[in-house]
Amino acid sequence: MAELYSKSQPTTSQILSDSSVRSVERAIEVLFSFTQQEPVLDIPALQQRTGLSRPTLYRLLRTLETRGLIYSFGNPLRFQLGARTGLLASTWTPAPGVSSFSVQ
Repeated sequence: MAELYSKSQPTTSQILSDSSVRSVERAIEVLFSFTQQEPVLDIPALQQRTGLSRPTLYRLLRTLETRGLIYSFGNPLRFQLGARTGLLASTWTPAPGVSSFSVQ
């Protein structure tokens, strides 16, 4: 069985994880582009902040919107964080041990 997976060929999980990580990193970049000072952004602003191409941005934004993490509106099209980002924020808790540190 070990012969099936030679060292020169990546496994299916390695191939999938390599492409998935890149997409996730890009999606996170898009989400972190929004700030309290600028909660609404258009495509040119998102391109400037992320360095991503217009087609890539539209694909990521469409995916994030279907999951409720981005909301789009208007003409020209603008974007803001969706309601489900609030759900993520509301479920956050400090990592174990982090809250036990105190500044003396």
